[in-house]
Amino acid sequence: MFDWSSRPVEKRFVMLHVSNMMRALCLLSSHYAPMIDFESTFPVGKRTCCDVSRKSGAVANIWLEEDVAHYVDELARAKQGILDADLTPGQHLDALGALDRLKAKAVKGQVEVGKTPDFLARQLTLGGGYILELRPRLGSRSIPPPRLFRLYYVEPARIEMALLPLCIGTKPRGEDIHSEQNESIDIAKGRSRLWQLTNQRRES
Repeated sequence: MFDWSSRPVEKRFVMLHVSNMMRALCLLSSHYAPMIDFESTFPVGKRTCCDVSRKSGAVANIWLEEDVAHYVDELARAKQGILDADLTPGQHLDALGALDRLKAKAVKGQVEVGKTPDFLARQLTLGGGYILELRPRLGSRSIPPPRLFRLYYVEPARIEMALLPLCIGTKPRGEDIHSEQNESIDIAKGRSRLWQLTNQRRES
């Protein structure tokens, strides 16, 4: 087996190339996704925030972790520390830890949802208005992270209490000059439509 430890520049180039290829494939599949409307809960995000007052204590939403194959692959690469070539394995794990804590709160319906960036769960206006974004807080003011992790997901109306993860994306901490987040939202939208179509076929 080739020893990459002695060739850090080449390793980073290969990781970046693979990451770009995966993103291009996802965008292509999103572009050719069937033009169908995704059936979301209404109001959007109601499961995520159904017990923000923590009065119930009985909420048990469930993440459909295995339903979207590309998401499963992204999660595996994040755990291996190779989802984003600009982040170290340790930074990947820190981000996943923060994301897991936020997902656990969403299971309990304890994450407030809004349309502005100050909410940890944000309803996005792009992508049809039904895609949600989990925004884990990373680093600190004194040591901010170089890039940010985002989980794009939906609440499918046809499966009770379900939260469907679609895409794990990263974006710059500052200005997103390459519109990386918009690409991730487009990918998530395409995956939601494919999931919808697949489930409709199963039921017919």
